[in-house]
Amino acid sequence: MLISYMTEDGDERFQDGNYLELPMLQRGLLWGIGRLCQSHGDEMASCRIIDRIASYLSSQDMTVAGLAIWCLGLLRAKTAAPGVEFFKGCREITQIYRDNLLQDVEIGFLAEEALLAMNSQAAPRK
Repeated sequence: MLISYMTEDGDERFQDGNYLELPMLQRGLLWGIGRLCQSHGDEMASCRIIDRIASYLSSQDMTVAGLAIWCLGLLRAKTAAPGVEFFKGCREITQIYRDNLLQDVEIGFLAEEALLAMNSQAAPRK
């Protein structure tokens, strides 16, 4: 269901998407996707969602972009590294709920963290 909220409607016969346009809703969506990636990362990667998540890097809402970076790091999505790299020096603070805490974090920190995960020795996810 969550993946359908990242999917645009197709042609009349293939309207299977429920794309969420509002950034406040996208925040919840990406947090939920991130939580699933934490516990079911291989399954989530097999759903071919990396490009969909990477599209949120262009959001005007920095929390949306930060959550997308977090998800891409959890998936160790090396193909998204150039987009994540762009945020390395970003000092803008955003709030993210993770590790059972509401945390204030710099977007640049999330980018560094994601890039480290993408470059780790663990088996990369597709």
